[in-house]
Amino acid sequence: MKTVMNHQQYLQWKNGDKNTLDIKLENLGVKDSKKFEQHMVVGLAIALMFISKSELAFADDGIDQLGNKLLYYVRKGGRWIAIICASVEIIRSGMKKGGSASEIGQVVIKYSLMYACLYILTWIFDQIDSAF
Repeated sequence: MKTVMNHQQYLQWKNGDKNTLDIKLENLGVKDSKKFEQHMVVGLAIALMFISKSELAFADDGIDQLGNKLLYYVRKGGRWIAIICASVEIIRSGMKKGGSASEIGQVVIKYSLMYACLYILTWIFDQIDSAF
């Protein structure tokens, strides 16, 4: 896919200051985060004006079941993502010159804590619900 750029963008690309993705986003106007944020706020405001209140009324049981099902899939996906990313990082640290066992231990602890947080957060929120 070809990237259209002006002379200044070409020089920045050639010097390594920008990559082609940055130039494409800049040409689309997405790079200006303030303008993008304003468009998002206006779009959400218009969308919320047209949603009727009856569509927002729902039973708590249905949303809890849906939330639990979604959380189950997020946890299962998070488990495999953590396993794959940890494996890749362990291999990288093992192949690196001067890599030590402590680096591997840090990787294991980091990804174990990330996966554990998927369960700990819901437990904390359940404790807060039961307290109040």
